[in-house]
Amino acid sequence: MIFAQSYTLTLEDKQLKIKNFPYYVVQVTDARAQTYCLGMAKTGMAGHRVPVFSKDSLTTEISGLFRRSLGPDTAGHTPLVLRINQLLVYEDMLNAGQAFLEISLSFLQPVAGGYIELTTIGATSTKISQIDASRKHDDNIVAGIEDCLATFWQEKQMGNLGTRRVPAAHLYQLPDVQSFAVLQNGSNKAGVFHSFSDFLNNTPNEHPGLPIVMKPGRVRGKGAVYYQLEKGNDLDEKINVWGVSDGQYAYALIYGDYYRIERSGDSLLVNLPAPVSADDATPIFIIGGLGLIGGLAGLAVSGIIAAATKKDVPPPVPYQVDLLTSSLSPVNLPNTRRVEARVLLCCSEFARSPITVRLDGQELCTLEKGQFYRLRVPPPAAEINLTLEANGKTYQEKVQPEMFNTEVCLLRIVKGEPRLDTPNGEIRSKLLRQISDGEVKEQCRH
Repeated sequence: MIFAQSYTLTLEDKQLKIKNFPYYVVQVTDARAQTYCLGMAKTGMAGHRVPVFSKDSLTTEISGLFRRSLGPDTAGHTPLVLRINQLLVYEDMLNAGQAFLEISLSFLQPVAGGYIELTTIGATSTKISQIDASRKHDDNIVAGIEDCLATFWQEKQMGNLGTRRVPAAHLYQLPDVQSFAVLQNGSNKAGVFHSFSDFLNNTPNEHPGLPIVMKPGRVRGKGAVYYQLEKGNDLDEKINVWGVSDGQYAYALIYGDYYRIERSGDSLLVNLPAPVSADDATPIFIIGGLGLIGGLAGLAVSGIIAAATKKDVPPPVPYQVDLLTSSLSPVNLPNTRRVEARVLLCCSEFARSPITVRLDGQELCTLEKGQFYRLRVPPPAAEINLTLEANGKTYQEKVQPEMFNTEVCLLRIVKGEPRLDTPNGEIRSKLLRQISDGEVKEQCRH
């Protein structure tokens, strides 16, 4: 079967819904760590995974979006430089029709010799399509930028914009997340976080009349505890609530409940019920992120409820708060967010001797029966040359991995000589189930 090899989007017919914005964008820079593509889409009836590209460069697409939206008049307006720290699109691998975006923008004001970094803002967006979720990636990008602009304007109105000078040569350097107030030593302030930026800056709004008191709710999964406000602490339904702080801990409003955010080294973690697993042996976490308006569905996870209602549920999963985009990412990053191709080298359970694998002449691993090796191939995932060695015999095979997909290779011994097959159908599914269930053990990783 022949699949589309990529998906291309454009913002050329889009406009931002912003009015009376006293700034104009003079430059958009791309400081993403990974610039090969924008993320992952599913195409065709089978939902084949492909990389997403923009028609023009990402900076050209976003610059054009601002020109169309703000118009040509710049008189009396302040110039801004936008730095794209992160922009990632992807789709739900379990439920068709859901598209997701994670974005982080830094707002800088040009000055002599460099810039003033005003603020860094993260946002997430989720769109649903009954036909093709890939068609919603452009709308998600626009919605994410609009959210960042709204938060930027709110921070300006509250007098929270920064004054740190950035030399011109450092324009492409990502923000130092360790400098965010939420990670600084000192006591938390009690109150209500109306936005993710409130949380980052540790600037909750005081809850009038009542202290914030939290009590544990039911245990979901094995140890994933959610919290509730003590009776009498109910918040005004008319206000936007990202989360709260009781003065000791911060609690994020996630899928209608509060979950405690705890410090772990230089990271912030939230323990959530484990979602269900996908057919490629890697848990799929449907990440919507934190900070949606009103705290509604702060984490869009269809698997959480399914897992929580089962009698035999797995232990909770630690999620890390991404301080750039506001999203929640499993510490063991899911494949939807890995910009890579994967090759699983599985040694047959019937192999009577170990098989050594070389990649382009360099030894990769030696596998015993019932072991596998996970090879992660960075973009653009070019063809790789594998050499198998066993019983003094060699066998060579070329493998063409596909971005965002997993190629399963079965290593066998046939008449004393090594062989490599790429099984499909039931054999492939069986190998993936065995890996997921731990029947096939991972030897090491690349």
